Amino acid sequence: MNGLCADEETVFLQQGSLDGACGPYCLFMALIILGEIEYEQATNLHTATGNTRLGKAIKVMETWKVLIHSGTVTANLKDFLDRGYSKRIKINTADEFRNKSLVHFIVDELNNNKPVLVSVYWSQEMGHRLLAVGYEANEKDNVMKLLFLDPSIPLGPNQYWNTAIAITMNYQKKYHHQWLNDLHTMVRFDDCFSIERT
Repeated sequence: MNGLCADEETVFLQQGSLDGACGPYCLFMALIILGEIEYEQATNLHTATGNTRLGKAIKVMETWKVLIHSGTVTANLKDFLDRGYSKRIKINTADEFRNKSLVHFIVDELNNNKPVLVSVYWSQEMGHRLLAVGYEANEKDNVMKLLFLDPSIPLGPNQYWNTAIAITMNYQKKYHHQWLNDLHTMVRFDDCFSIERT
């Protein structure tokens, strides 16, 4: 397995049952991986003061309401980073990539120690945001699985990832990768971006 590490810091944050905040949860986990915030700070946001990077970024979240009912778009997450971390965090987008190229973007960013936030869709209206943290390749270096932290499901003891998506090269269908969940849902990747320290 190839993947990211976080210098002994706890990374995983579990999403609440009443919100659609998978994007912010993934973003906070990515900031922990990069060493920008600590797990303790992410789990005690009320202690962040308004003049800190985290406090400034949280002010953006406050405009999103207490419960995020229908998720967040990439623009929301970028605004969060721009408000508090614009001088410390660089956002790398995959806007020009689609289908097979998105997998290459994700793997390239992971190989450069950059966490990648990935939108996964299984229908026109239904999607979810995951944090890519690793991948598995075969002996020919073909990527077979992408490994993710999914904030909506628990992380087991001694696990570094809690869900995976099998990569298929059949791009004739709209939903061509197989999420290795209980339903083996067919999905597609949509907007992805990575973050890195500057």
